[in-house]
Amino acid sequence: MTSGNGGGNSAGERRTPAADAPECVRLAEGLRELRARTGLSMTELAQRTHYSRSSWERYLNGKALPPRQAVEALSGLARQPAGRLLALWELAELAWSGRASGAASAPGSATQGPAAPKAAPKPAVPKAASMTAAPAGAPSRWRSGRGRMVALLTAVVLVVAGVLVSVALGGAGGRPRADRSGPASSPVPGCRGSGCEGRDPELCDPSGRDVASHSAPWGAWVKIRYSRTCGAVWAVVWHSKVGDQLRISVPPGDSAPRKVVIQEFDTERMVPTPMAAARRVEGARACLVSVSSHREMCFQA
Repeated sequence: MTSGNGGGNSAGERRTPAADAPECVRLAEGLRELRARTGLSMTELAQRTHYSRSSWERYLNGKALPPRQAVEALSGLARQPAGRLLALWELAELAWSGRASGAASAPGSATQGPAAPKAAPKPAVPKAASMTAAPAGAPSRWRSGRGRMVALLTAVVLVVAGVLVSVALGGAGGRPRADRSGPASSPVPGCRGSGCEGRDPELCDPSGRDVASHSAPWGAWVKIRYSRTCGAVWAVVWHSKVGDQLRISVPPGDSAPRKVVIQEFDTERMVPTPMAAARRVEGARACLVSVSSHREMCFQA
Protein backbone atom coordinates (compact mmCIF):
# COMPACT_ATOMS: atom_id res chain seq x y z
CA MET A 1 0.00 0.00 0.00
CA THR A 2 1.43 3.33 -1.03
CA SER A 3 1.13 6.12 1.48
CA GLY A 4 -0.10 9.58 0.56
CA ASN A 5 3.27 11.11 1.26
CA GLY A 6 4.95 8.50 -0.89
CA GLY A 7 2.69 9.45 -3.80
CA GLY A 8 3.55 13.14 -3.41
CA ASN A 9 7.29 12.58 -3.14
CA SER A 10 7.66 10.73 -6.40
CA ALA A 11 10.77 11.19 -8.48
CA GLY A 12 8.79 13.26 -10.97
CA GLU A 13 7.99 15.94 -8.38
CA ARG A 14 11.66 16.97 -8.23
CA ARG A 15 11.56 17.86 -11.93
CA THR A 16 8.95 20.61 -11.83
CA PRO A 17 10.27 22.44 -14.97
CA ALA A 18 8.93 19.52 -17.01
CA ALA A 19 5.38 20.40 -15.91
CA ASP A 20 5.14 22.82 -18.86
CA ALA A 21 5.79 20.08 -21.42
CA PRO A 22 2.72 19.56 -23.67
CA GLU A 23 2.37 15.90 -22.73
CA CYS A 24 2.42 16.78 -19.01
CA VAL A 25 -0.19 19.49 -19.50
CA ARG A 26 -2.45 17.08 -21.41
CA LEU A 27 -2.08 14.46 -18.69
CA ALA A 28 -3.10 16.93 -15.96
CA GLU A 29 -6.11 18.03 -18.04
CA GLY A 30 -7.15 14.41 -18.51
CA LEU A 31 -6.87 13.73 -14.78
CA ARG A 32 -9.04 16.75 -14.01
CA GLU A 33 -11.64 15.52 -16.49
CA LEU A 34 -11.74 12.12 -14.78
CA ARG A 35 -11.96 13.65 -11.33
CA ALA A 36 -14.90 15.78 -12.48
CA ARG A 37 -16.65 12.64 -13.71
CA THR A 38 -16.31 10.99 -10.31
CA GLY A 39 -18.10 13.87 -8.57
CA LEU A 40 -15.73 13.39 -5.61
CA SER A 41 -14.24 16.21 -3.57
CA MET A 42 -10.49 16.27 -3.01
CA THR A 43 -10.98 14.88 0.50
CA GLU A 44 -13.23 12.08 -0.78
CA LEU A 45 -10.76 11.30 -3.54
CA ALA A 46 -7.99 10.91 -0.95
CA GLN A 47 -10.20 8.64 1.15
CA ARG A 48 -10.99 6.39 -1.82
CA THR A 49 -7.36 6.00 -2.93
CA HIS A 50 -3.91 5.49 -1.42
CA TYR A 51 -2.87 9.09 -2.08
CA SER A 52 -3.33 12.15 0.12
CA ARG A 53 -5.36 15.25 -0.67
CA SER A 54 -2.20 17.33 -1.12
CA SER A 55 -0.78 14.71 -3.49
CA TRP A 56 -3.93 14.78 -5.64
CA GLU A 57 -3.82 18.59 -5.72
CA ARG A 58 -0.30 18.41 -7.15
CA TYR A 59 -1.26 15.71 -9.66
CA LEU A 60 -4.37 17.55 -10.90
CA ASN A 61 -2.57 20.89 -11.14
CA GLY A 62 0.35 19.35 -13.03
CA LYS A 63 2.87 20.16 -10.30
CA ALA A 64 3.90 16.53 -9.86
CA LEU A 65 3.86 13.37 -11.95
CA PRO A 66 1.36 10.93 -10.45
CA PRO A 67 2.32 7.28 -10.03
CA ARG A 68 0.93 5.01 -12.73
CA GLN A 69 -1.24 3.34 -10.07
CA ALA A 70 -2.87 6.71 -9.26
CA VAL A 71 -3.94 7.12 -12.90
CA GLU A 72 -5.41 3.61 -12.88
CA ALA A 73 -7.20 4.24 -9.57
CA LEU A 74 -8.79 7.49 -10.78
CA SER A 75 -9.87 5.84 -14.05
CA GLY A 76 -11.54 3.09 -12.04
CA LEU A 77 -13.42 5.57 -9.85
CA ALA A 78 -14.63 7.40 -12.97
CA ARG A 79 -15.57 4.08 -14.62
CA GLN A 80 -13.46 4.97 -17.64
CA PRO A 81 -10.89 2.89 -19.59
CA ALA A 82 -7.39 3.81 -18.47
CA GLY A 83 -5.70 3.19 -21.83
CA ARG A 84 -5.68 6.75 -23.21
CA LEU A 85 -4.43 8.36 -20.00
CA LEU A 86 -1.83 5.65 -19.44
CA ALA A 87 -0.52 6.37 -22.93
CA LEU A 88 -0.25 10.06 -21.99
CA TRP A 89 1.37 9.06 -18.70
CA GLU A 90 4.11 7.16 -20.59
CA LEU A 91 4.97 10.30 -22.58
CA ALA A 92 4.76 12.55 -19.51
CA GLU A 93 7.02 10.20 -17.57
CA LEU A 94 9.65 10.55 -20.29
CA ALA A 95 9.46 14.35 -20.00
CA TRP A 96 9.65 14.32 -16.19
CA SER A 97 12.61 11.92 -16.16
CA GLY A 98 14.46 13.79 -18.90
CA ARG A 99 14.78 10.66 -21.03
CA ALA A 100 12.83 12.24 -23.89
CA SER A 101 15.45 14.95 -24.47
CA GLY A 102 18.25 12.49 -23.77
CA ALA A 103 16.96 10.12 -26.41
CA ALA A 104 16.65 12.92 -28.96
CA SER A 105 20.29 13.96 -28.45
CA ALA A 106 21.60 10.39 -28.50
CA PRO A 107 22.67 10.38 -32.19
CA GLY A 108 24.96 13.37 -31.64
CA SER A 109 26.41 12.01 -28.44
CA ALA A 110 27.12 8.66 -30.04
CA THR A 111 29.77 10.25 -32.25
CA GLN A 112 31.67 11.34 -29.12
CA GLY A 113 31.48 7.97 -27.39
CA PRO A 114 34.27 5.41 -27.18
CA ALA A 115 35.68 4.46 -30.53
CA ALA A 116 34.72 1.09 -31.92
CA PRO A 117 37.37 -1.59 -31.52
CA LYS A 118 39.75 -1.72 -34.47
CA ALA A 119 39.43 -4.70 -36.71
CA ALA A 120 42.06 -7.38 -36.41
CA PRO A 121 44.87 -7.17 -39.02
CA LYS A 122 43.68 -10.35 -40.66
CA PRO A 123 40.04 -11.03 -39.82
CA ALA A 124 39.02 -14.65 -39.91
CA VAL A 125 35.63 -13.82 -41.41
CA PRO A 126 34.91 -13.03 -45.07
CA LYS A 127 35.04 -9.41 -46.17
CA ALA A 128 31.32 -9.26 -46.86
CA ALA A 129 30.54 -10.33 -43.30
CA SER A 130 32.81 -7.67 -41.79
CA MET A 131 31.13 -4.97 -43.84
CA THR A 132 27.73 -5.82 -42.40
CA ALA A 133 29.00 -6.21 -38.84
CA ALA A 134 30.47 -2.71 -38.58
CA PRO A 135 27.23 -0.70 -38.88
CA ALA A 136 25.56 -2.97 -36.34
CA GLY A 137 28.02 -2.04 -33.62
CA ALA A 138 28.49 1.65 -34.39
CA PRO A 139 25.04 3.06 -33.53
CA SER A 140 24.40 0.86 -30.46
CA ARG A 141 23.96 3.88 -28.21
CA TRP A 142 21.58 5.41 -30.76
CA ARG A 143 19.47 2.27 -30.66
CA SER A 144 19.46 2.20 -26.86
CA GLY A 145 18.35 5.85 -26.68
CA ARG A 146 16.38 7.11 -29.63
CA GLY A 147 15.43 3.59 -30.66
CA ARG A 148 13.69 3.00 -27.34
CA MET A 149 11.93 6.36 -27.70
CA VAL A 150 10.63 5.45 -31.18
CA ALA A 151 9.48 2.05 -29.93
CA LEU A 152 7.66 3.63 -27.00
CA LEU A 153 5.93 6.24 -29.17
CA THR A 154 4.82 3.46 -31.52
CA ALA A 155 3.39 1.52 -28.59
CA VAL A 156 1.56 4.62 -27.35
CA VAL A 157 -0.03 5.16 -30.78
CA LEU A 158 -1.18 1.54 -30.82
CA VAL A 159 -2.68 1.85 -27.33
CA VAL A 160 -4.66 4.97 -28.26
CA ALA A 161 -5.81 3.32 -31.50
CA GLY A 162 -6.95 0.30 -29.51
CA VAL A 163 -9.00 2.49 -27.18
CA LEU A 164 -10.73 4.20 -30.12
CA VAL A 165 -11.50 0.84 -31.77
CA SER A 166 -12.96 -0.54 -28.54
CA VAL A 167 -15.15 2.57 -28.24
CA ALA A 168 -16.43 2.11 -31.79
CA LEU A 169 -17.18 -1.57 -31.22
CA GLY A 170 -18.85 -0.86 -27.89
CA GLY A 171 -21.28 1.59 -29.49
CA ALA A 172 -22.36 -1.15 -31.91
CA GLY A 173 -23.49 -3.47 -29.14
CA GLY A 174 -20.18 -4.79 -27.79
CA ARG A 175 -19.17 -5.18 -24.18
CA PRO A 176 -21.56 -3.78 -21.55
CA ARG A 177 -18.98 -1.46 -19.96
CA ALA A 178 -18.51 0.42 -23.23
CA ASP A 179 -21.54 2.58 -22.40
CA ARG A 180 -19.30 4.85 -20.31
CA SER A 181 -16.13 4.82 -22.35
CA GLY A 182 -13.57 7.59 -21.97
CA PRO A 183 -13.49 10.60 -24.26
CA ALA A 184 -11.89 10.11 -27.65
CA SER A 185 -9.02 12.35 -28.69
CA SER A 186 -10.85 13.36 -31.90
CA PRO A 187 -14.45 13.23 -33.20
CA VAL A 188 -15.06 9.58 -34.04
CA PRO A 189 -18.47 8.10 -34.93
CA GLY A 190 -18.56 5.65 -32.03
CA CYS A 191 -22.32 5.33 -31.47
CA ARG A 192 -25.70 6.07 -32.96
CA GLY A 193 -29.24 6.39 -31.65
CA SER A 194 -29.90 4.23 -28.61
CA GLY A 195 -26.20 3.30 -28.53
CA CYS A 196 -25.44 6.93 -27.60
CA GLU A 197 -27.90 7.03 -24.70
CA GLY A 198 -26.20 8.38 -21.57
CA ARG A 199 -22.77 8.58 -23.19
CA ASP A 200 -20.27 11.41 -23.60
CA PRO A 201 -20.76 13.54 -26.78
CA GLU A 202 -17.00 13.26 -27.36
CA LEU A 203 -17.59 9.65 -28.41
CA CYS A 204 -19.61 10.65 -31.44
CA ASP A 205 -19.75 14.32 -32.41
CA PRO A 206 -18.46 16.81 -29.80
CA SER A 207 -19.44 19.83 -31.90
CA GLY A 208 -22.96 18.93 -32.98
CA ARG A 209 -25.33 21.66 -34.20
CA ASP A 210 -26.63 24.41 -31.94
CA VAL A 211 -30.43 24.38 -32.15
CA ALA A 212 -31.36 26.59 -29.18
CA SER A 213 -29.62 28.74 -26.57
CA HIS A 214 -30.56 30.70 -23.49
CA SER A 215 -28.78 32.81 -20.88
CA ALA A 216 -29.56 32.43 -17.20
CA PRO A 217 -30.19 35.52 -15.03
CA TRP A 218 -27.17 34.57 -12.89
CA GLY A 219 -24.75 34.66 -15.85
CA ALA A 220 -24.56 31.08 -17.10
CA TRP A 221 -25.18 30.27 -20.77
CA VAL A 222 -26.84 27.06 -22.00
CA LYS A 223 -27.17 25.58 -25.50
CA ILE A 224 -29.03 22.55 -26.83
CA ARG A 225 -27.08 20.66 -29.47
CA TYR A 226 -28.14 17.96 -31.90
CA SER A 227 -26.21 15.59 -34.15
CA ARG A 228 -27.99 13.88 -37.02
CA THR A 229 -24.97 11.58 -37.42
CA CYS A 230 -25.29 10.38 -33.83
CA GLY A 231 -29.07 10.58 -33.62
CA ALA A 232 -28.70 12.23 -30.23
CA VAL A 233 -29.23 15.53 -28.42
CA TRP A 234 -27.42 17.05 -25.44
CA ALA A 235 -26.96 20.35 -23.62
CA VAL A 236 -23.83 22.36 -22.79
CA VAL A 237 -23.23 25.09 -20.21
CA TRP A 238 -20.46 27.54 -19.40
CA HIS A 239 -19.89 30.38 -16.93
CA SER A 240 -21.59 28.16 -14.35
CA LYS A 241 -20.91 27.78 -10.64
CA VAL A 242 -19.68 24.80 -8.65
CA GLY A 243 -22.71 22.71 -7.71
CA ASP A 244 -24.98 23.92 -10.54
CA GLN A 245 -26.88 21.11 -12.30
CA LEU A 246 -27.68 20.84 -16.00
CA ARG A 247 -29.97 18.17 -17.45
CA ILE A 248 -31.44 17.32 -20.85
CA SER A 249 -34.67 15.45 -21.63
CA VAL A 250 -36.59 14.50 -24.75
CA PRO A 251 -40.34 14.00 -25.17
CA PRO A 252 -42.60 12.35 -24.35
CA GLY A 253 -42.44 11.92 -20.57
CA ASP A 254 -38.68 11.46 -20.44
CA SER A 255 -37.30 11.26 -16.90
CA ALA A 256 -33.89 9.68 -17.52
CA PRO A 257 -31.21 11.26 -15.27
CA ARG A 258 -29.02 12.72 -18.01
CA LYS A 259 -27.46 15.48 -15.98
CA VAL A 260 -24.08 16.87 -15.05
CA VAL A 261 -23.08 18.54 -11.77
CA ILE A 262 -20.52 21.31 -12.16
CA GLN A 263 -17.28 20.58 -10.33
CA GLU A 264 -14.39 22.79 -9.27
CA PHE A 265 -12.48 22.36 -12.54
CA ASP A 266 -15.58 22.87 -14.74
CA THR A 267 -16.20 26.56 -14.06
CA GLU A 268 -13.76 27.79 -16.73
CA ARG A 269 -14.81 25.47 -19.54
CA MET A 270 -17.86 24.35 -21.49
CA VAL A 271 -19.47 21.30 -19.85
CA PRO A 272 -21.79 18.88 -21.72
CA THR A 273 -24.50 16.61 -20.39
CA PRO A 274 -24.62 12.94 -21.43
CA MET A 275 -26.38 12.35 -24.75
CA ALA A 276 -30.07 11.51 -25.12
CA ALA A 277 -31.08 9.36 -28.09
CA ALA A 278 -33.46 11.38 -30.29
CA ARG A 279 -34.66 11.00 -33.87
CA ARG A 280 -35.53 14.69 -33.93
CA VAL A 281 -34.54 17.65 -31.81
CA GLU A 282 -37.96 19.31 -31.55
CA GLY A 283 -39.21 19.24 -27.96
CA ALA A 284 -35.81 18.60 -26.38
CA ARG A 285 -35.72 20.41 -23.04
CA ALA A 286 -32.70 21.70 -21.09
CA CYS A 287 -32.86 22.81 -17.45
CA LEU A 288 -30.17 24.52 -15.37
CA VAL A 289 -30.49 24.71 -11.59
CA SER A 290 -28.44 27.27 -9.65
CA VAL A 291 -27.03 25.89 -6.41
CA SER A 292 -26.65 29.37 -4.91
CA SER A 293 -30.07 30.86 -5.68
CA HIS A 294 -32.01 27.57 -6.00
CA ARG A 295 -33.54 28.96 -9.19
CA GLU A 296 -34.26 26.82 -12.24
CA MET A 297 -34.14 27.91 -15.86
CA CYS A 298 -35.66 25.64 -18.53
CA PHE A 299 -36.16 26.07 -22.28
CA GLN A 300 -37.00 23.90 -25.29
CA ALA A 301 -35.54 23.45 -28.74
